[in-house]
Amino acid sequence: MTSLSFARVRATSLLAVFLLGAVVAVAKDGRDFAGFYSLSDVTEAGDRVQVTLQLQLFNYSGMPLENVAVALNSAQPESAAIARFAPIKLWPSGKDIMLIRTITVPREMFDRWRGHTHPNIFITYHDSDGQALEQTAQLTQRAQLL
Repeated sequence: MTSLSFARVRATSLLAVFLLGAVVAVAKDGRDFAGFYSLSDVTEAGDRVQVTLQLQLFNYSGMPLENVAVALNSAQPESAAIARFAPIKLWPSGKDIMLIRTITVPREMFDRWRGHTHPNIFITYHDSDGQALEQTAQLTQRAQLL
């Protein structure tokens, strides 16, 4: 009986190590920005919703970034900017930033955020060669950030 328990623990441990390795590989494969978002102070007015959007974003790009632009974009395919946050002068690698902004969005967009999708956050910065890059942030909802 003891050897059966040991075999289960060993199999579970190996599975956990494998899954952790897969998560790290994905993070190194293009997930340079990730974090959390929170929605508060919701005011509904017809087909529009005013809401306070709080973001906690992490820089996993491997390099410090300067003059970073963060924007909330509409859904694909048009992907137009709905709101822009204040520029970030310096965002060290491995560090997080907190952003907060009251915005007004269409009700259908807000309803999607409360469902299975998240705000479409785009991060624009320049690499070491001066080339402008734009990436999305992978977000998870949290009840409260601040």
